[in-house]
Amino acid sequence: MSDATLAAAAGIPVDILRAIRELESSGRVNAVRFEPHVFNRETNDRYRSQIPFTPDPTRGVSLVASETNRAAFERASTFNARAAIRSTSWGLYQVMGPALLRIYPTDPVGHFDRNPAGVSDELLVEWFRSRPAAVAAANARNIQELARLYNGSQRWGERLMTILGRMLPAPPAAACTWILIGDSQGVGMKPHLASGFQTRGLNLAAAFANVGWSTRRTLTELSDEIEAAIAQHEPRLVLIVLGGNDTPGDAQRSATEDLIQLARKGGATVVWVGPAHARDADLAQRKREVSEIQQAVAIALGISWLNGTEMTKDLTHTPDGVHFTLASQKRWAERIVSALIPATTTLWGLLRYLTPLAAFLPLFDRDC
Repeated sequence: MSDATLAAAAGIPVDILRAIRELESSGRVNAVRFEPHVFNRETNDRYRSQIPFTPDPTRGVSLVASETNRAAFERASTFNARAAIRSTSWGLYQVMGPALLRIYPTDPVGHFDRNPAGVSDELLVEWFRSRPAAVAAANARNIQELARLYNGSQRWGERLMTILGRMLPAPPAAACTWILIGDSQGVGMKPHLASGFQTRGLNLAAAFANVGWSTRRTLTELSDEIEAAIAQHEPRLVLIVLGGNDTPGDAQRSATEDLIQLARKGGATVVWVGPAHARDADLAQRKREVSEIQQAVAIALGISWLNGTEMTKDLTHTPDGVHFTLASQKRWAERIVSALIPATTTLWGLLRYLTPLAAFLPLFDRDC
């Protein structure tokens, strides 16, 4: 079954399907993970002394391979086979065993072993069809809600967002293009920025957006890939959404300077969006200091800087007080797009958020 057909059957976007597969199994069709804590719960701790379980102190699950691999499943099956199946995630999308038992009440493990790829697809469709709220979250690109329903872990959602940030279609030939470099805020806004710029004639060519990454880490680990993408696509715009994970000081200043110099190598207009508003007072102060350094460097190097704090201070945070709801991510992205390429001739957006103005104006008069 093709990815497009499978995604349609499950009722979810194809890129989310591919991202789940990469995150859950890295494409290993016969992937199996036994969860000893689930088995103990399923069997009311009857076999706890015979089922090894070393809980990770931060996540509460076992990270010990010998406790979670196929052999661990087989060992648990000797005590209670159906509980062991229910306590195991199966295949490409690591769907838990109750779905396998619903599809194949007789010889479920045999069916999986004979056709792991096909059964993996069936499990994914079964899981989403039985959870309309998850289908709605996937189609709304509400990754936080999808993570809660699919895995129960915020970290899973962050990792999925990072994978989605790398999945981009090739832009049309000879199109005007732009490149995104960012952290988790960039990951969240990416689809909305891509849509907004596309309506104004700019197609997203590449994205380098990773949850929790600082400017220095982005520069250190991705500089070669960024340089290659700039050389390949010759973007009209390089948009940088970084700084929320930076620590103010000389190291941040140096990293900011180096990333700007890298981003402008192909002659693109470079625009940097500063850190967003934060509810926590100490974090907000750190972000102000980071913003001051960014703005000073931007002015010195002649590129434009958008005040992320001003752009987001009236938006709605998620419970962590750092990130934003899906609707607010979309609103922030719309503000960025409108500030850079206004839909009308007004310069209100530019004057409100952008500095210095002169460095940005070439974006409007360059031909594709």
